[in-house]
Amino acid sequence: MVVLLATTAITARVSFADDVSSTPRPLTTELQSQGIESTTGEFHGFTQYNFKLDGVDCKIVSPKQAASGNPWVWRARFWGHEPQFDRAMLEQGWHVCYCDVGGLFGADPAIERWDAFYSLSQKLGLHAKPFLEGMSRGGLIIMRWASVHPDQVAGIYADNAVMDIRSWPGGKGTGIGSPRAWTECLAAYEMTDEQSASYKAGPLDRLKRLADAGVPIFVLINEADDVVPPAENGDRLVAEYKKLGGKIEVMRRPGLGHHPHSLKDPAPIVAFALTTVNDVRHSLLIAGPSFTGILDEQGQEVWNAGKAAARDGFVLPNGNVLIAWKDVVKEMTRDHEVVFQYRKSKENAEIGTVERLENGNTLITELGKKPRLIEVARDGTVVVDFPLQPETNNTHMQTRMARKLPSGNYLVPHLLAFKVEEYTAAGKVVHEIKTDLQSLGGREAENWPFTAIRLENGNTVVTLTHGNKVVEFDPKGEVVWEVNNDDLPGSPLVDPCGAQRLPNGNTVIASYGARQGIKVLEVNPAKQIVWSYSGKHRAHEIQVLTTNGQPITGPPMK
Repeated sequence: MVVLLATTAITARVSFADDVSSTPRPLTTELQSQGIESTTGEFHGFTQYNFKLDGVDCKIVSPKQAASGNPWVWRARFWGHEPQFDRAMLEQGWHVCYCDVGGLFGADPAIERWDAFYSLSQKLGLHAKPFLEGMSRGGLIIMRWASVHPDQVAGIYADNAVMDIRSWPGGKGTGIGSPRAWTECLAAYEMTDEQSASYKAGPLDRLKRLADAGVPIFVLINEADDVVPPAENGDRLVAEYKKLGGKIEVMRRPGLGHHPHSLKDPAPIVAFALTTVNDVRHSLLIAGPSFTGILDEQGQEVWNAGKAAARDGFVLPNGNVLIAWKDVVKEMTRDHEVVFQYRKSKENAEIGTVERLENGNTLITELGKKPRLIEVARDGTVVVDFPLQPETNNTHMQTRMARKLPSGNYLVPHLLAFKVEEYTAAGKVVHEIKTDLQSLGGREAENWPFTAIRLENGNTVVTLTHGNKVVEFDPKGEVVWEVNNDDLPGSPLVDPCGAQRLPNGNTVIASYGARQGIKVLEVNPAKQIVWSYSGKHRAHEIQVLTTNGQPITGPPMK
């Protein structure tokens, strides 16, 4: 799927988690303004506010810097148990909230408690649509509250979650049940054991309202769960929601029982949650080992070049697609008519780069015994040709995404030289950026430059593929911005190769080495993931084409 969290700021009604340029007031002050006293504590390095609302225990944990719009996770039951996802979302700038509904099993009194907490959340300026998180019996309250208020839900994460009280705690199916909890549950629902057989207001009975509202659901299922059997709960949720046309993503873990909940690395759940606050989508060109083509804003293949394993590529202003494979460059129409073609020279082993220039020529790099950069005219004539200086005989590692600059010079990354070099058309090196700086870990960090993007301000964005970093250098070669796996939940940077700087200042990164989870991600200047693609195709090079149906303006900076 292709997913995105919009970066457009949403003005909060109060200032405790407002724009980072403002001075936020402590949440204690905001609660006091609502007549609520609170105490503070610590939750994995973040400030936790504890208070009572109508006598009910509640908690709010604040991020160190709130994301735009003050998004929040609403945790149901078992506060603090397997907190990996909660911690990761706090790191993304989300709040994490809790309102105790213990002993109520999602019955109407539980919904009333959550209604009161939701009302408070809006007075505090939190996002109008929380992301609901429910483990085990927590599934009852998240699903029933969501079915009552489907337009007030961003998304749902159901983790080995109860979907039918008759399955658990009732034990009416194959699960072990809990007689004591069943007695409490019947009391909360004000019905008898006999009446439960005809009960029709559970989570699975109300899915149509969620599907119609477009609420996305992430389901984690441990397939050997004998407490909350999947066949009576998670599997039914998945099957019935799909039948209703609902958006649902499922992760199954064979051989595991009811525990453990969550994931050691919650990156897939985090990526899913980040899609839900605002429905913003990208279409993009992917050049990768399993697919070369275009994905639409829903992540569906809409054009396939017919040959995988492309190295580089562009969608041209005329709609054609220019692609570099190892042995050939082709410009193709959407009907696969080849209107331009260049095959590598015999003396070299690979093609590394392609770019259509403003003058109509095509920039190509060749790797091998005589590494070179050339410009090829429309008629196939080579009009520029000079040798590159990669400082290695390792053909595959000589160079990658070379680009022509407005000055007429060429920006060329040389991986094993640990340099991005700027060449003139005569092949003279006039400037270089070193990527083996000690501040970046030295040569031991293997910061091999792969993509280099010259910005209008003279800075250069460089992906450092084996070092798992993306760095922005100033004209003097000093680091002015860096993002690495220490900044991002789930360590999603795995040999980042291609990249694109968008007009909004965000950076899209192709995590080429990622075989599961996030394969392409967009980070904002604050180093928060604001979009990701977690579909089946790996990405060597990318080009974002549209966002919510609107084309990316200007020449792609990639």
